[in-house]
Amino acid sequence: GLTRGGGRLHTGAMMHPFEKLSAPQLRRVYWIFLALTFGVAALLSRLAQYVPEHSANATVQTVPTVAFEFARTTEDWNRLAAEVGKPGLDALRVQTYYDYLFLIAYSTLLAAAVIGVASGGGPAWLTTLARGLAWGQWVAALADAIENYGLLCNIAGPVSETWTFISSTAAAIKFGLIVFGILFIYILLPRSWRGDAI
Repeated sequence: GLTRGGGRLHTGAMMHPFEKLSAPQLRRVYWIFLALTFGVAALLSRLAQYVPEHSANATVQTVPTVAFEFARTTEDWNRLAAEVGKPGLDALRVQTYYDYLFLIAYSTLLAAAVIGVASGGGPAWLTTLARGLAWGQWVAALADAIENYGLLCNIAGPVSETWTFISSTAAAIKFGLIVFGILFIYILLPRSWRGDAI
């Protein structure tokens, strides 16, 4: 299975590049992308804010980004667009562009964490699962990129049933893979605390 220090692994399932890193190198990747993930997340949170049209008191609101991502019909999408108006859609557009940075950051962070918590060795199935989930975080990033493109197409107009369906499906795949990765990390964290993994 995965071993401390990287590189000394069973063959079988396609190795993840992070398995070839030493423990210090993997820690460095983890901390760098942890900082990037939180930094870009803070930026995205700021970019999601907008002031609605014809607002009497200029109350700042937040674009319901996840609702747009999971809108499965043009009717749902158009209803959300009408609620936020042009300022909200402009904020969503800018936020979506910057989300391409975020998807690189969070997917690499989670992939490094998955490999890290599983690096103390173990049965073959654990190695295979860790590798699959680590690759899965980059598949989630690809799904996120496709979802973003669909959002940008709909924002530019006209709203397309095809892109709405593709975006919502990609969002479901993305969140599913991320949740499985986080659960794996959470379950194996006690091994890391005992010093069995990096």
